[in-house]
This record gives sequence, C-alpha cells and structure tokens, in this order.
Amino acid sequence: MLKESCGTIRENFGIIKERYMKIITLSALLFTLASPAFANNITAAAHPPIGEKGYALQIDNRLIAQSASILVDSKGDEIKSKSSLMSNLLIGRVFIPGWMFRVSVPYTQSESGVNQRSAFGDVITEAGLSDEWNGWHYRALMYVNIPGKYDPARTLNVGAGAWSIGPNLSFTRYLADKKYNVSAWAQYAVNFTNPDTQVKAGNIFSYAVAATAQIEAGVPMLVGVEQRGLVGDPNTVDGSAGTNKAKQQFSAGPVMMINLGKFMPGFTLWPTAQYDFYNRNTSRLSLYYLKLQYVW
Repeated sequence: MLKESCGTIRENFGIIKERYMKIITLSALLFTLASPAFANNITAAAHPPIGEKGYALQIDNRLIAQSASILVDSKGDEIKSKSSLMSNLLIGRVFIPGWMFRVSVPYTQSESGVNQRSAFGDVITEAGLSDEWNGWHYRALMYVNIPGKYDPARTLNVGAGAWSIGPNLSFTRYLADKKYNVSAWAQYAVNFTNPDTQVKAGNIFSYAVAATAQIEAGVPMLVGVEQRGLVGDPNTVDGSAGTNKAKQQFSAGPVMMINLGKFMPGFTLWPTAQYDFYNRNTSRLSLYYLKLQYVW
C-alpha cells in the first residue's frame, strides 16, 4: 500500500514537474521573442528608384535593444523579472519594376538573470508586389519565417524554432508633395509547431500605423509617431492550451528618418522607439531601433 502511494506521489510529481517546465518554456518563448509588429519599420517605406540595370538594391543594418522588467505569466500574474535582448538584423531587398524580394538575417543576444544566449535567429523572407501609383505606395507580400537552430535544453533561445507563413500588406499615402505621409501595415502569421518543444504559437494579426512630417534641419528629415500592436490566439502545448488568454500587445513611440545623402550618398538613418502601453500575455517591453540603410 505504501509503495503504491509513493508511486502515485512520484507519478503526480512528475506530471506537475513536466507541466511546470512546459509553462517555463512557454514563458521563455513569450518573453524573448519580438513579434513581427515590432520588427518592421513602415514609415515612408518608399519604392526606391530603379537604376539603369533594371533593379535597385536596398541594404539595412538594424540594431535593436529590448528591455523588460515585468513578465505576465500564463495565469495573468505579474512576475518581477529583468530581461534584455540585443539584435543585429541585416536586411537585404531587391526591387525590380513592381516587385520586391527581401531576406532578413538576425544575430541576437538574449539575457534573463543568469541565462544568456547568442546565436543567429530565424531567417525571414518576403516577396511580392511593391510599387507607387498616384500618390500612393503599396506592398502586397507573402512572408515565410525559416526557423534557425533551436536548443530545447536552454531556457532562452533567440528564435521561435518553428515555421511561420502569412500575407503582409502596407500602404503609404503621400501628401503635399511628400511633405506629409500616413502609413499603415498589417500582417497575419500562421504559426506551426516547434518540433523540439511541441509548443505551437497562436496565429497572430499584427498592425502598425504612422504619421510623419518632413522638416529641414541641416539635412532632410521625416519626424513622426508610430503605433503598433498585435492580437493573437493562445499558445498550445501538445495540442492543449498553454495560456488561458489570447495575446494582446500595443505600443507607441517616436520615429525619425534622416537623409544622410548630403554627406554619404544613398544612406539614411532611422532612430525609432516603442513603449508598451498594454501587454496581456508577454513581458512589458521598451524597444529601441537604430537602422542604417543604403540604396544602390
């Protein structure tokens, strides 16, 4: 009888431990991964002029710093914690008349307490229509997230470890000969299961809106604000709900685009910041971007 009781206790403890570790893994995924809504810069994303060779090449190198001090767990309780994430995101785009192709390769360093992780993350590819027409710029793309190396033994990873695919639409309206711009961006991500953890991130709808004005401060500049957000389904673990609430995240912040062509032809600098004003199921974030872009 005693042996049966001890066996039952050990079995229950094993189940509890397994579920606890899955919650920890799920929380770590939520805590460290920036969503597509916070990895894109939409402000006046103009279609660059096509050169004599029939194409234009655009290269970005983006530094992203993310900090967080509060984690909202699967039950909605706040856990005091500190985390930081530094990413170097290299983006290459090729434009031909009416079309755009993009590849993004991130190198990310994550830190939470004593846990650290540095590695190449998921690769994002996009392709589709991109053009300007009658005062409008538009893009209609299909994107695919290609998972990088994922180590389930680590508390922190720099990628989702799973495939993702979905449509991506953006529009910019130019006003007063491009002195003012209003932009909108939207994406729906269909996420697949991470084979190492059996965690399936819920499908996510992301959006961003921005408004900017052109000023002259020694060099041409666009200055404005962006508001970004996402809503998504709960994550699942082995087909069961990992969280009891849908994901919701909303932020806003300033954006600036500085044309450096006067000093370095073809170069543009983009300082951007985003601050969460509501976040339901992930860490509350502050993000800072500094992007240097070159067009050839």
